[in-house]
Order: sequence, then C-alpha cells, then structure tokens
Amino acid sequence: MMMLNRKAFILPLILCTMITSIPGCTISEKDGVEPQPTVPSTPPPAISSPPSEKDEAPSQPVTPPSAPSLPIEVKLTLSHAPKLGETAEAILTIIANLPSGRNLGNIQAWLEFSQIKTSGSYRESQEILEIASKDVLTAGELNWEGVLTSDAPLEFRADIKFPEEGIWEVTGYMEGDGGWIRSNRVKVAVQYDRAGIFSSSTPEWMKDYSPSMGVALDAPIAAILDLSKPPKLGEYAKLTWSVVSDRDLENVRIWMEFRLMEPGVLRAIKMPNESIFVNGALPWEGSLKKGVPVSSTETVAFPDEGDWQVILISIAPAPPTSYSGSDEIYLNVTEERGRWGWAEPHERDWSSVPPPPPAPAPK
Repeated sequence: MMMLNRKAFILPLILCTMITSIPGCTISEKDGVEPQPTVPSTPPPAISSPPSEKDEAPSQPVTPPSAPSLPIEVKLTLSHAPKLGETAEAILTIIANLPSGRNLGNIQAWLEFSQIKTSGSYRESQEILEIASKDVLTAGELNWEGVLTSDAPLEFRADIKFPEEGIWEVTGYMEGDGGWIRSNRVKVAVQYDRAGIFSSSTPEWMKDYSPSMGVALDAPIAAILDLSKPPKLGEYAKLTWSVVSDRDLENVRIWMEFRLMEPGVLRAIKMPNESIFVNGALPWEGSLKKGVPVSSTETVAFPDEGDWQVILISIAPAPPTSYSGSDEIYLNVTEERGRWGWAEPHERDWSSVPPPPPAPAPK
C-alpha cells in the first residue's frame, strides 16, 4: 500500500477565534465555561531534507512516453456502484480507428486502484492510498493482453469488490507499440448502506462543507491532532495529540477546545471539556525540550449531534512576542454514524448585522 499526498480530492477548514479569524463567526460559552486565551494560528512546520545525489536532475532531459499515433479510445465502466461487500463488474474497452485489415498487436491493459479512507483515523482520511489490485479482484484478471483489430474493439472484464468504506478511484491503462493511454477515472463513494459513482463533485450525502486548510508555514511549535475514527453519538474514540518544538521553551501551555456549530450559521458553542473527555490529561503546562515531543492519548465521546470542530492549541511566551501552534479536526456526529467533515454549510447570519447608515444628502 502506497501513500500519496491528497490533492485531487476534497477537504476544507474553519476557526472562529484568532486561530483563523473569520469575520462574522461568533463563539458562545456553554454552562459557564471561561473563554480560553486566543492564539494566532501557526501551522506545523514544513519538514524538508537536504537533496542527495539521487535527487539531482538527470544530465539528459527525460521525454515522457507518448500516446500511440493512431486514434485510440480507452473507456472504463462499472456495472453499478457497489456498496461495501458487494461485487461489481469492471469493463475496460479499447477502440481504435484502424484502416481496414490492419491489426495493432502487443496490447497490454490493466486497472489501478486508489482510496481515501473515510472510516479510519482522521490522518488516514488526509491521504490517498494506492491499493494492490489483488485486494480488490474477486474473479477474472486485471492484467490483460490482446490484439486490436479493425473489426472489433478489445473488451476486458473482471469482478471487483471494495474491501473498505471510502472514496475509491479506478483507472484503466493501455500500453502498445508507440506508447500508452489512460482511460477515464471512475470514482466511487462506498459505504456499508449506500454507494454512488461520480466524476467531479461527491454525492450530496458525502459532501464536506468544512472550510479549507491553510498553507503550512515554518513555525517553532508543531501541534498534531488525530482521532482514531469518526465516532457516532456517544461512541468512544481515541484522541491523540502531540506537540514538539524546534527549540527549548518554558512555560508552555497546551489545551483543547471542542466547538459545536449551530445549524446553518457561522456560529459555534464552545462545549465544556468535561462533557467530552472520558479521561484526559489536558490542559498541560511545562517546558518543551528541542525535538522532544509531548504527547498523550485521551478517550472522548461526543454528546450532541451536529458538525464539530476540535482544536489543539499550544502557546509559549517568548517576550516581546510568543510562539504558538495549533491543529484542527472537523467531523459530523449523528446517532447512526460519524463522518469526517461538515455535513452542511455554515454561513454568516446577516440578520443580526445592522444596515449601513444612509448616505448624507448632497449639499
């Protein structure tokens, strides 16, 4: 299994204090919780390594393989969108506009699979995983050979089954004399009780309305937050946090905030930590040694349905300024299931904004 950076899929973000200030977003306290100090957001530092000799550019330019000169179409279809545990037939069709009586030999074709996990941990949901075809194939072959003729297209079939919930992508490839061609990509949203095939935007029941993540910048403190799974209402999950600094720091304070978004509006209720932590070791205060992380795993359960924002915040005074780091998780909780991201958009409530004053009358 190979992990790639997630770029071609979706996932957004929001913070309604100075952590990422969004005009019009308000936060109220619940049950008399005192507000925590606000912190300017500083995402975890980007990690880079020095280039090695293997990383140096080749002395000669590399020319990518070109597509065959003949007009060829490679089309991939699935018989239907299979739910978790169901089998579907994958059909790869290769059509060429060949002159009458001409053949195109040495044709090789295959399928490749990738997945974004939606039932694993939050960090896993941020990666695209390459999945071996043997983990998906149930009958037939996924690597084929054949001869393409002017009389009929090549058609290859196999039965596949997606072994986990998630957003899956299936792509077909054809290689022959002169180069290779990639088919259309087929994306499938798979859950245990429903599934859907889509091309660009995900099905409505899987859309994520949480705000987009900012660009990571170099910062003295890196804060990392993860949740073992998207829990449903009242279900236990493991919340793991870690904070590390690139220098020695004293009087560091680390704490967590849990915010429940009000339906439809850009307004959040800050919930008391004791209503969510089953056990936990936050807030934390102490010193950080350079390169030595402080971390812990807590058990949490979400007591209300809705869209949630979980925030890890760390701050260290360093007069005349201060250093800080933060990380966030967005999830939706219902009685039936939990899922990553927000299930509905939250927009500014303009009804509470007074109208602008009238323009002065011209003199």
